[in-house]
Amino acid sequence: MNFATSSLRPIALLKRGYRTFRRRPGFSIAAWIIYAWAGSFNGGTYLESGDAREMDGFETVFAAGGPWYALILIVIAGAIRGGYDHAMLRLLRGDDGVKLSDIFAGFHRYGQLLSVHLLYGAIVFLGILLCVLPGIYMAIVLFPAFLIAMESDKSPLECIKRSYTLATPHFVPLFLLLMLSTALTFVGLLAFYVGVLVTGPVIQLAWLAAYDEITTREEPRDDGMRGSSKGFIHVGGRVIENKPLRPS
Repeated sequence: MNFATSSLRPIALLKRGYRTFRRRPGFSIAAWIIYAWAGSFNGGTYLESGDAREMDGFETVFAAGGPWYALILIVIAGAIRGGYDHAMLRLLRGDDGVKLSDIFAGFHRYGQLLSVHLLYGAIVFLGILLCVLPGIYMAIVLFPAFLIAMESDKSPLECIKRSYTLATPHFVPLFLLLMLSTALTFVGLLAFYVGVLVTGPVIQLAWLAAYDEITTREEPRDDGMRGSSKGFIHVGGRVIENKPLRPS
């Protein structure tokens, strides 16, 4: 594990998330509700992933809707998360043309995202069995995997590996972001649960801001060259033009 010095600042990430939320509060809340529902099977939000609530989420969903309902959430959660992450990343980058229907764009990469989701869940679950902490670690460093699947043609296993490579050097600030996210969620719950409609979207946007900052830094490309051309950035292992994403 190579925990290189990271310039990520958790407070700054949350502030950026809040500024983005303020631009489109209604959209952000509606999108987050869909995302949180689809993630209710396995704690799909960044806050819940990787701790003992992974199994609690399964038990709650199973009891509420039965095995068929739980199965539906299993098979759609990856596509919803990929679509949500991609749509909110566009919003974060200044694309106010993003629509609620864009949350479902992940179904265009359904097979890839389902495989990433199953791999991610299996790795995190195995980590939980190993005294919980390894599960928290893996949930943190694998959080970019769904966006990498949306932004590249990498195989599911390559998405997991690329995510690990990208996020591991930034584990410490990401862990601090997780702690702050937990505190903000607790505050939101104290506000008669209504507060989570603000803290939930802001937290997700903060994690996407972390992804954006990590991937927009100049990094070695696979061919050993550096992506230093002006106006271009690395996203999910690809070189793309550095501008707000257009609605698909």
